Amino acid sequence: MIVRFLGRVLLHVLLVFAAAVGLLVLFVGVNAYLAVREVERLGLRRDVAPGVTTAGVQRVRAGMGVEEVTRELGRPYEVSVEMSMGHNLNCPGPMTPESAPVGSATSLPRVLDQLRADTLRYCCPAYRHNRQDYIYFKLEYSHPVPAAGEYPMVSVSLDDCGQVYGVHVGHYRHQVAFWDDNYLPVYLYSCCEGGKEQRFVLLESLRRLLGK
Repeated sequence: MIVRFLGRVLLHVLLVFAAAVGLLVLFVGVNAYLAVREVERLGLRRDVAPGVTTAGVQRVRAGMGVEEVTRELGRPYEVSVEMSMGHNLNCPGPMTPESAPVGSATSLPRVLDQLRADTLRYCCPAYRHNRQDYIYFKLEYSHPVPAAGEYPMVSVSLDDCGQVYGVHVGHYRHQVAFWDDNYLPVYLYSCCEGGKEQRFVLLESLRRLLGK
């Protein structure tokens, strides 16, 4: 009797567990299906600087200056500045500027110089040396498109001297499912210590995202 009773209890537990797993699988499947349909409905949209092309992105190399980059990709939307160390909260000075827009008549070398000067001027004395060593810039060639099903993001990374050390093109999309990442790199280029170049490219995806 006890064995039979325990067997029935175990059977019911297994049935409940199987039902819960089935509902979970159904929920995940429906969620993924609806999200994919939403991506298709919203579609691919781009807000990328007009000079950016698939071929131009792949021609940008480590060591290029901003003038050489603009010959390949045109003028960026803005220049952002980043540092490996954040602003010291004990510093009495204001936080450093994070970016500067680039107009049609803006001198890019002058923008870099101004961002670099502001960064150094606002450093706290204890962090001045570290900040001078770890400043880098990004030429931002795209803007996010929140209402899109998917969109590209393009940027070129420069060191403190204003020379290229990396290029990035990312594919962002409406999240397909809660476990899924909404970001996928389609082109990555970087130059490591010793001058060794590394490149990752999904060429068809890159062409589709940039459209040219």
